[in-house]
Amino acid sequence: MADDRGLDGFDPYDLQDVESERIGAWFDHLDDDGLQVASACEGWTRRDLLGHLVAVEDYHRACLEGTVSELIEPYLSRGATSLDEINQAAVDDLAQIGAADLLTTWRDRNQHSRAGFRAADGTNIDTSIGSCPGRYQAFHVASELGIHADDAGAPVDEAERAERERWLAGVARFALTEVREDASVEPTDDGYRVSRGGTEMTFDTGAFVAGVFGRAAPGQLTSAGSELLSLSD
Repeated sequence: MADDRGLDGFDPYDLQDVESERIGAWFDHLDDDGLQVASACEGWTRRDLLGHLVAVEDYHRACLEGTVSELIEPYLSRGATSLDEINQAAVDDLAQIGAADLLTTWRDRNQHSRAGFRAADGTNIDTSIGSCPGRYQAFHVASELGIHADDAGAPVDEAERAERERWLAGVARFALTEVREDASVEPTDDGYRVSRGGTEMTFDTGAFVAGVFGRAAPGQLTSAGSELLSLSD
């Protein structure tokens, strides 16, 4: 059973609001040159990442409307065989739209999906892996917004950094134990101890979050650590 103890005390809808505001303010700040800077998403510029954010809002709407399979089917019909390929196809489809229009579209769709997640609290919603509690999915969305804000290089005030890392770690803990049923994640004085399949390792909080969300810097984790924290096979 997924370990949700690290989510206690946090409101996923408020977290979505904060991270959405961070993204919007940062993209407002970027000029054409800034948009062409490489993001932390391999192979994507910040402009590409903005396209991805727009496309992901279509997925959020489908989750709330119960139409995820209908959203995905056209990409499968075009030959996509993985989530990465679906994501790339969606970004390619938006490549000719101006960044200003993309940002306006994202803001509109994002506002509606945030309101939808708030309204769905206490109910189950559709996802790519089936029905799940809307509140849990809202935490996943909040972490996705936070990670993509980081991918785009959006600044984080020093005063909010520790608390932000704490809730991201809570979602990472939940996500890892949700996907890896044999995983155990326990907090330590300065990080997390992860056990799975007879392997046990301790990570500082930053490395734990980066590893689970696939954002570890070169040399930040050993190959064994990366494998232990990976959400994919």
